[in-house]
Amino acid sequence: TVNGVPHKSVLMLKVFSEDDNKLDSVIAKVDMLLQLIDSAEASMQHFDNRSAKPKGLPSQGKVSVLGEPEKRVLILGAGKVASGVAEYLGRSTSTTVAVASMFEDEAMAVAKNAARGKAVTCDLSRSGDKLRQLVQEADVVVSLLPAPLHPMVAEECISWKTDLVTASYESKEMQALRLSSIEAGVAILNEVGLDPGMDHMSAMKIIDDVHGRGGEITSFSSVCGGLPAPEAANNPLLYKFSWSPMGVIRASQNDATYRRDGKVVQINGSDLLASSEPFLHAWQSLNLEVLPNRDSLVYGQKYGIPSAKTIFRGTLRYQ
Repeated sequence: TVNGVPHKSVLMLKVFSEDDNKLDSVIAKVDMLLQLIDSAEASMQHFDNRSAKPKGLPSQGKVSVLGEPEKRVLILGAGKVASGVAEYLGRSTSTTVAVASMFEDEAMAVAKNAARGKAVTCDLSRSGDKLRQLVQEADVVVSLLPAPLHPMVAEECISWKTDLVTASYESKEMQALRLSSIEAGVAILNEVGLDPGMDHMSAMKIIDDVHGRGGEITSFSSVCGGLPAPEAANNPLLYKFSWSPMGVIRASQNDATYRRDGKVVQINGSDLLASSEPFLHAWQSLNLEVLPNRDSLVYGQKYGIPSAKTIFRGTLRYQ
């Protein structure tokens, strides 16, 4: 372990034998061990040079069993959620995590959470040679920048054929890059945070299970909230900023649309906070309220439930 965080080891094993069956048996046994020991989370690669031996020479087989391949992750931004991302993606010593920020001290504070982290200073507000170089050198880019900057980053990723991940809602500007990303063979994955993100996964798990058994979804409601523990909700807002404070404020002013019992309901952003309702379906002792979260209706098609009478996505807060 490093700083209390478990890290994987790397093993290279070379096996020599004139008996091909014995070599194949070694590979099979190692692979079986990897499958049996779930906690190992191991992977194996083997390289076989038996087919390359010169004719007339005795057989000499070689098998190398390796750990994880080297990976290079680029994190753009050093805000509140960046440290957790760097720690999680940087647990393996085979992964280099570069953290880019306009401020060196912030990048260094985040990078130190990874086993092999490094800090890079870069103006991320616009495209430039430094950003292009960072994207070119990475295997995958995780953009934690404000959502309006994602299209600029995506264009660089498409140019250098580097995959991109964001936690932001998919904007029209990002949707416009869909065809060019497909043509370049680049994966651009949006909406993979808490919400949007984990809520999508839990929703589709249930929906696919119902559809797989021949059922139909007639009403869908999904609520989610990043809340402090009740004893830590000790300020007038009853809320703690776990992500961009500006993002939280902007989200509280978004327009919202949903369908309830067949009726479409639209809420202006200026009225969003006033539209809250008590959340009485669970955890009543927590005294929660729920706000509609953006446009729920677009997920009717994406989730495969366009005919559901109720389609609602909401955000939980303390009252």
